[in-house]
Amino acid sequence: MDNCLFPDSMNFDPKHFDMQIPPYSFVAFRGGARICPGYEFARLETLITMHYLVNRFTWKRYIPDISFPEIQCQL
Repeated sequence: MDNCLFPDSMNFDPKHFDMQIPPYSFVAFRGGARICPGYEFARLETLITMHYLVNRFTWKRYIPDISFPEIQCQL
């Protein structure tokens, strides 16, 4: 955190977040100027891996006599 915006910024003080601050001056992990450049790549890689896991393997129930109720959806 910037000492100009948050005095004594190295110590935890919940009152830091009570005052009005400029947008994107503190965004902990998911946004702002310092967002991870590999975030979207990792997200896409995870989705592709899940796609191949679901489609390339034959899935069986571990306990075959358990039934799941059908979900009725109206679109």
